[in-house]
Amino acid sequence: MIPEIVAGLLPAAVLLDGQNLVAPFRKVLEPITTAPSNDFTILVPLYGDPKYLRNEAYLSRYRENVLLVINTATEVMAAFAERKEKEGWRVARASGDARHSPAHMMIIGLEHVTTTYVIRLDGDTETIEHPGAAIAAMSADSADFCSVKVVPTSRATIAEKLQGVEYDMAMLARHNAPWMTSGACMMGRTDAWQRIMERHSLYFFGEDVESGRLAKWLGMRVRHIDFAAYTDVPQTFRALFRQRRGWWCGAFRQTIINADKNLRFPIWSLYYLGLVYLLLAGKLNATLTDPTVLPTLTLVYVVLTLLANWPVRSRWMIVFPFYSLAQALVMPAVGFVHWVRVLASTRAHGRYRISTLRTLIPALSRRAS
Repeated sequence: MIPEIVAGLLPAAVLLDGQNLVAPFRKVLEPITTAPSNDFTILVPLYGDPKYLRNEAYLSRYRENVLLVINTATEVMAAFAERKEKEGWRVARASGDARHSPAHMMIIGLEHVTTTYVIRLDGDTETIEHPGAAIAAMSADSADFCSVKVVPTSRATIAEKLQGVEYDMAMLARHNAPWMTSGACMMGRTDAWQRIMERHSLYFFGEDVESGRLAKWLGMRVRHIDFAAYTDVPQTFRALFRQRRGWWCGAFRQTIINADKNLRFPIWSLYYLGLVYLLLAGKLNATLTDPTVLPTLTLVYVVLTLLANWPVRSRWMIVFPFYSLAQALVMPAVGFVHWVRVLASTRAHGRYRISTLRTLIPALSRRAS
């Protein structure tokens, strides 16, 4: 059993995780701190509860560049929008369903933007460097859309430490796949954002990486900037489970519901469609029936993780495989159930609003736009 499991796991794992071996040699953009640009708008989607605006002190430094897009579907958020306006903040109101996607809020916010560039920033995220330094790098490179380096604000609890390793590895992977954008912080030309939002599914879960994928599919110049954005992460495993339930719901619709759209990303598709979903039952059975499977896979994954991610190595990589394996065995099913619940309550399935052919041949999308 062991040889078969390892033989099935290793090629896909090496193809995806092994890409990080060459990541340090991939050119990424560096912030131009000596001449930051001021031609940007920081767009912050806010919904649900005013408490989610946790970076107000940071945003105050760039108040003239900030636009708060507030979902006023509830009385609490409507009053919050009024208060922020009285305090001198620029506010755009997004009325409607309190659960509607930040992508929809981006569309509303973009209607009020007059700058060349837009930075999408979560309400719990901030940077040390001037955001205009990243915009200056984009402008110098003629980039259309960019991911940045998302870093956990705290690494105090065990849950935070494991997420820290996860984030470090993911950010290294973005040297190869800059289209893997995060809602915590991503940047683009305003006209690029508008083209992306015209084709966005507006589905809630996974809406951030969908923006990066659409940018890639539309033939845009997508880059990664070595610009750190510090964001809050769940402190406990219970909070982490709730967050990842949504993440894996998004992963299911990205991988399965849009399987035909992912042919442009063959390695990513092979790993997630084949290894995570199609072989899930086999992995569970092998892990439960053969006591040698788990330690063998753990050893293989520890070595692979450490070697492929040597620039961001950490002692926590020794236990990271258990964390990763637990997610891979449990969360796909949890994410699927959550997707079914969303489908039942909203009738939204999350299909991309772009043809399969255009995802393969970006030139078609450039001509169509």
